[in-house]
Amino acid sequence: MGDALSAFRDEYWKDHKAGSIRTLEEYLRLFPGDARRIAREYLVNEEGSLTIGAGDGPAGDIDGEEGHRIGPYVTIKELGRGGQGVVYLAQDTRLDRKVALKVLSRLGPGSEGVLLRFKREAEVASRLEHPGICGIIDAAMDGNVPWIAMRFIAGRSFAQMIADSREGGETIGEQSIISFDDDEPEPADSPAQGAPSGANAPTRAEVLRVIKIFEAAARALHAAHEAGIVHRDVKPGNIIVDEDDQPVILDFGMAHDDVNEGPSLTQSGDLFGTPAYMSPEQLMAQRIALDRRTDVWSLGVTLYECLTLTRPFEAPTRQALYQTIMTKEATDPRDHNPWIPTDLRVVLDTALEKDRDRRYQTALELAEELRRIRCYEPIVARSAGPLLRLRRWSQRNPAVATLVVGVTLLLPVLSWIVSYSIGEAERAELASGKAVAESALREKVQAEAETLRIQAEDKAFRASLDDLGAQMGLLLFLFTGRAAHERQLSEYLGTFATYGLALDGSVTADELSQRVRAIHDRDERMGRIVLNQLYNFEWIIVEAKLTESKKPAHVRFRESAKRAAEVAAKAEWDPWYQRIGEASSACFDGDAKALRPFYRGPAGNALDASKLAWVGLLLVVLDQDRERADQLLARSLALEPDNFELRFASGGFAMEEYGRTRDPAFAKEALHHYEVANALHPESAITWATIAMVRGAVGQYRESFESIQKSIELAPDSALCWGLKGLLLGMGQRFADAEKALEKALQLDPSLLAAQRALDRVKQNKRPEIAPPTRGG
Repeated sequence: MGDALSAFRDEYWKDHKAGSIRTLEEYLRLFPGDARRIAREYLVNEEGSLTIGAGDGPAGDIDGEEGHRIGPYVTIKELGRGGQGVVYLAQDTRLDRKVALKVLSRLGPGSEGVLLRFKREAEVASRLEHPGICGIIDAAMDGNVPWIAMRFIAGRSFAQMIADSREGGETIGEQSIISFDDDEPEPADSPAQGAPSGANAPTRAEVLRVIKIFEAAARALHAAHEAGIVHRDVKPGNIIVDEDDQPVILDFGMAHDDVNEGPSLTQSGDLFGTPAYMSPEQLMAQRIALDRRTDVWSLGVTLYECLTLTRPFEAPTRQALYQTIMTKEATDPRDHNPWIPTDLRVVLDTALEKDRDRRYQTALELAEELRRIRCYEPIVARSAGPLLRLRRWSQRNPAVATLVVGVTLLLPVLSWIVSYSIGEAERAELASGKAVAESALREKVQAEAETLRIQAEDKAFRASLDDLGAQMGLLLFLFTGRAAHERQLSEYLGTFATYGLALDGSVTADELSQRVRAIHDRDERMGRIVLNQLYNFEWIIVEAKLTESKKPAHVRFRESAKRAAEVAAKAEWDPWYQRIGEASSACFDGDAKALRPFYRGPAGNALDASKLAWVGLLLVVLDQDRERADQLLARSLALEPDNFELRFASGGFAMEEYGRTRDPAFAKEALHHYEVANALHPESAITWATIAMVRGAVGQYRESFESIQKSIELAPDSALCWGLKGLLLGMGQRFADAEKALEKALQLDPSLLAAQRALDRVKQNKRPEIAPPTRGG
């Protein structure tokens, strides 16, 4: 299996360099035998940064070798690697000094652009002389291998510090600023109201330390700008802080030279930079000429992240991230770190101003503002006033703003024009025409308002079903609480009724099926979601073990489930689902081969995302051909990465594998899926609770506690969330607190069996046994 993964990695990065990355399906066909790991690595590469970490990606010709001679340098050890090559610590045999040696390896056809940028980096950096810029010592070719020798800096990048600070220790506490990992004593300042406390809590002294380092980085960046160089890839990984707290800017491979820029490197439509740190104008792909202000934005994003350990703009997919950067405002950094002073928040807002004419015009201006904060002087920038805030709101909500403006301004303006631009006789003749025009305009506004209302209704319905489905999954496979099942099913039916699909018998199945058909005709994807949920209802009844109960509520649930199935059958517009329903029934009756025609051969290749997911989930439920199920689900996720239900289910399957193998890679995969689901529904308490459970299962108790606290803030009366909190506190051996949380859960729902078992153990000062989720959602 490892051979298939290694071969995939080599081929993927070769395709990446050539700019011809294939689809996941093609790679899975080329490298059979390790579908889950290949799909996981492909999705992470495509959804996240394409920077290769140390130890990954294609090896160079001297990969892993020590004592290899390149020009006048001898390699000592590898420092890191990226998509273009490897950086080594090397010894200069001529002057007995250590250097950082960047080697461009494995060049092939189509590498001309990479070579040009490598050469550009050497040329640009050699022109810049500043202690805050990593200077070039030498550059040449060793045979066919280009290399650059740079000043070696003993220190860590901001990216390394952010990663280390996010991981933290094993104790539960707060951490909302980068850690420099030293023993500097903290002053006895009084924290701002609401500031966190605890061993890892940030202080004003740490904030000022970060400010001082970024002030120096901004001055170094200004020096590059004054030399005509725009970096275009400022980010935490390209700023190293040495042992004296002096920042040094690295990697000018994507820099733009205002003086000597050649046409071969900046083709129209190219995107230069790392998406999370790119400015709005940078995302416009050369439609706007970039200048030094794009670097000011990127440095502002980096400063925000170092102060809060959170990026100001995040989204589950790259396209969604672009949209967020272009249209959304960053959240107040003080929500993440209360030690940030108000003036620093204003400085960050100014650096992250989407209108670059309102941004700091130079990095020096930003540096001076940071100095003023450090020296307790008043800053120059001011908070956005009400008119500017209104303008930004209009840019973020163009549809609503258009309606408001149309209703409040357009009709009076039209009336004025008609009244004063023509004569009396003509006004009389056109009076009826004016009335007709006004009526048509009102109808248009009403139609647009109705469209917005329907979209909001669809979004709320889908979010409710996603959340309820996720909760039901955890209840079924972790807590097994009968009362909770009844409550969830009641909410499930209530959600359908609110959406106009009452399943209590008050509306005929024919009328309901017509409603489902109308939803499909308006929005095909939404129609499929509704139909799938109707099909799923009967499965939930079975899994909740309510099929034989004589309890009146359970009888009503079963009747509603039958009605849901009847409505789905009447509304079905695609016979494929009817056929696969018959095939799955045959599988349940013992015909193991009944599903094969649906996923093998041309029929399987023609499936869309919804059908791929349907077949893959059936294979998992039936415990058939798990590797093929993984392939189908991975293909579905590649086609529809913002599918909450599929993300949640994929996370559950990964945790099921983790529970079986204890391989941390599966837990990491599950966490990735759940975090994407969380980004899709950040107000869903259950996604926060699930993330907490995964982190607790792998021993990340502090992080899991932070997630479960967020879950309880969103749903303070959720027995499920309190039960999970008790489990996690018990795993962290905080038995007294765990006992209180579990008692709270049982007070809310006495039927949570897992909570009762955990309570019995923590009362004996024993850790509860936490079971990872399996098929939640």
